This record gives sequence, structure tokens and C-alpha cells, in this order.
Amino acid sequence: MGCGTSLAYVFFIIFEIFFAMVFMNLFIAVVLEGFYQSHIEYDLHVSANDLAEFQILWREYDSNALGFIYVDLLEDFLLKLDGPLGWKRKNYTKKERRLKISHLCIPVYSIKRVAIPLYSFYDVAKVLAEAALTDEFNIKE
Repeated sequence: MGCGTSLAYVFFIIFEIFFAMVFMNLFIAVVLEGFYQSHIEYDLHVSANDLAEFQILWREYDSNALGFIYVDLLEDFLLKLDGPLGWKRKNYTKKERRLKISHLCIPVYSIKRVAIPLYSFYDVAKVLAEAALTDEFNIKE
């Protein structure tokens, strides 16, 4: 005869079916959550094309290729820039645009040859990418 009773077979079958269903559902839930998170992250990332567009448009505003643009030109620059970095498709009022620029906290520079305050290419690109990824463009009054 052997160890145990005939109830062991019933218990084993119920145990296998129950845990197979539970763990299979947990596994599927983890996989689906991973796909969901990667989809969200994919939608938020700033692509190489976005940065290339940023660089091409920057050249129009930085004709001397110094890596700086005038502070007064940033608003116009952002209005012409498309994608997650720019405001081309967004209908902000002038007040909202000024408020958003001030919330970006971009460092201001001054070059000896030019007495007007300037923004650096690197700083603007970095701050705009961070803002696009962290959704810092929300107005907080």
C-alpha cells in the first residue's frame, strides 16, 4: 500500500490547479505591468530627433555659433520648437509663457563682448529635457 490516503491525490490536484492559476495570473500581471511602464516611459522620453530639431532651431538663433542665445529670444525659440521640448502646439498666453520660463530656472550668463544676458545651449537643452520628463510645465500659481 504506501504512505498517505486517497485524499492525498485530491489534495494534490486541487493544490496544483489552485496555485497554477494564482501564480500564472501573478506572472501575467507582472509582465503586463512591465509593458505598461515601458509604454509610459517610451511616451515621455525625449528622442534623438527632438534633440536634433532643438539643435537645428538653435542655430537660427545663435548665428555666431557661440552656444548662447539672448534671454529675450527664448520665448520665441520655444514657440517655434515642436515636440516635448517646445511649445509649438501649445496655446499658452503671454503670461503663462513668462511664468513657465521663470519656473525653468535656467542659468543666465554674460559674455564680455555682449552686455545682454544670455542662455547657454547646454543649460536650455538640459532644463527643457528635464521639464519634459518630469512634467514641470504645469503652471503653479
